Amino acid sequence: MNDLLRRCLVTVRTGGLLYTSANPVRVQLVTDLPRILLQAAFLIMLGRTAGGVGAAADALTGAAAFAVSSLVVVGLCDVPMDDEWSGTQYRIQTGVLPPVLVHLCRALPHPLAAIVAGAAVLAVDGPLLGLGATSAALVPAAPLYLLMALSSSGFGLAVAVLAVGRRADVLFGNLAAYLVLALTGVLAPRGAGLPWLVPVADALPVSHGLRAVRALVDHRPWAVQASLEAAVGIGWLLVAVLLARWRMRVLRRPRPRPRPSRPAGTAPLRGGDAPHRQKEETP
Repeated sequence: MNDLLRRCLVTVRTGGLLYTSANPVRVQLVTDLPRILLQAAFLIMLGRTAGGVGAAADALTGAAAFAVSSLVVVGLCDVPMDDEWSGTQYRIQTGVLPPVLVHLCRALPHPLAAIVAGAAVLAVDGPLLGLGATSAALVPAAPLYLLMALSSSGFGLAVAVLAVGRRADVLFGNLAAYLVLALTGVLAPRGAGLPWLVPVADALPVSHGLRAVRALVDHRPWAVQASLEAAVGIGWLLVAVLLARWRMRVLRRPRPRPRPSRPAGTAPLRGGDAPHRQKEETP
């Protein structure tokens, strides 16, 4: 077996062990899953209130996509931060595999868990809210939801690499997730109805993927939008690689040592003077 492939497989296994130890299945079932289902139900009921049953069905499509994307984007911020919290970041910097490849291999459990979350939204929220037919119609779109999970992985990895060294992983991850919610057409129109924000939405994951899913359900051509979604994911992955190389150069840069402070009451030394103690004044 190729040595690089063997190292990558070992890293994938390590990432799986780290994920299951930090997120046991039992804990996810009683904490993460109810939150995901309730959040999706809120989006669906908001859509129903705003536009009736048709808008609720459209909101179910977007809520499942947001469940997939948000779980990946927020979760991936913990992947590089684990080494920073554990004090093992230097090992990643000096290892055989590039840091971004290590993070990418460790990140694989997150899109897999995200697909399960999206399936749970369709299987539970859809029938409970009277949208069982819509959930059944979205089953053939499962590969497109997987594509959105993978494209969100590239985006989340770029955000995670940017958060390294800043102690802002939670802030960065949540801001990125809600940017996807606001602009990519999950509930509101793409770009939040503002034309100048549409190019920003086009550069985010889920935007083209959702259009492909809705086109598939309506029996319209969807391959172009799916290709654009894949291109967005590859683009963000390249951004993550460039950001990782830049961050590694910054972290390896030697930091200037602080100058020792001069004790109070002592005079500064002049050239040629030998250090001496200041004489104590007699009362």
